[in-house]
Amino acid sequence: MNEKINLNEHGNGNPFDVLVIPAGQALPGTGEVPYIPGGPVGQPEPPKHPVKPSTPELDKQSPIVNSDLHKGLVAFLEWLESPDSGDLMLVRWGGDSDMNPEVIYDFQKLLARYYGLDLDKIEAEKMALIDYLRELNQQ
Repeated sequence: MNEKINLNEHGNGNPFDVLVIPAGQALPGTGEVPYIPGGPVGQPEPPKHPVKPSTPELDKQSPIVNSDLHKGLVAFLEWLESPDSGDLMLVRWGGDSDMNPEVIYDFQKLLARYYGLDLDKIEAEKMALIDYLRELNQQ
């Protein structure tokens, strides 16, 4: 039992009609039941918007990678890998008694350690952001 009300009768000067639909009844022509907070039980929930994940490690990383210090370190490490550096390489010695130096090839891990960044957390936060964006695009 739908009821039409003309709001102009209430003196606001805007002549338009409002269709009053009892709670739980579908909208005419759509078949959708509107969500009313505190409405009847069994009423469909409103669509939930995904919550943007927290990204503390990425937030920590962002100013670092844009800093002049980082750009200088990356330029040096890239030069170290190039033929221009000759026979130079970056090695880690285990101590005075260790005669087997370890050549460092993974500069990303080296820089993450220097800056106190956790690469596993960064990767997990990136994946959470990708999932969040996928959910947003599905709505």
